[in-house]
Amino acid sequence: MNILRAILVVLLMIAGSMLASADDYRSYKTGQVWQMQTGDYAGHLVVISHVEIHPVAGHAIHISIPGPISNSEGKTQSVLPHFPFSAEGLDKTDLKLVDQMESVPEIWKEGHGLWNDAVMSGKAGIFTVPVSETIDLIFAMVPNTPQQR
Repeated sequence: MNILRAILVVLLMIAGSMLASADDYRSYKTGQVWQMQTGDYAGHLVVISHVEIHPVAGHAIHISIPGPISNSEGKTQSVLPHFPFSAEGLDKTDLKLVDQMESVPEIWKEGHGLWNDAVMSGKAGIFTVPVSETIDLIFAMVPNTPQQR
């Protein structure tokens, strides 16, 4: 879990340089489950964990990606628990709405707390790039330990 925490801190710093303008929520609502339709991560789910108007970051759509999820090099993560996105970033991702959850697993809350602290100190923001690019950033920071078969 320590490597995930370190990755989250680095990603929060990167997201700070990608701070989005206060765009609208469009159709993104807490509990929605979207499926990525194209690219290396086609078929993987994106869960909208929380939607808010943050006092510093503006409109933020917090997502988690249930796993396991692997990249083309065989690196695997069991889950990607929290990433703050703009509607713009999600709109750039080819997503299809596939489900609506009544309640969302709370795996996102710890990451949200770390993100909120970083945003309030000017060290983080929200992602405006497609979800797949964010996943690639994560895997670029993970040591090369292929999934065991």
